[in-house]
Amino acid sequence: MFDTNSTFSHSSADCNSRVPQRAKRLCFVPQPDVGEDGTVNIIDIATVATAFGCKPGDERWNPVTDMDMNGILNIIDIANVARNFG
Repeated sequence: MFDTNSTFSHSSADCNSRVPQRAKRLCFVPQPDVGEDGTVNIIDIATVATAFGCKPGDERWNPVTDMDMNGILNIIDIANVARNFG
């Protein structure tokens, strides 16, 4: 398994500038537990919802919230996190 913590940060500038898109897709899979606290809770849903409508380059863009990795935060991403709530 890849250690995503050493390769990727939560900074979109770092993630987008240092690693080709194909490589990111191969070794980075967003998890519904965005806050990495061991449970999917309202904080995770709120984190994704805060970035709603964002895309790479936007101030609020956060690549770990893009659950389907399509480059835009939409209702699908929020639903993916909400589906795993609890």
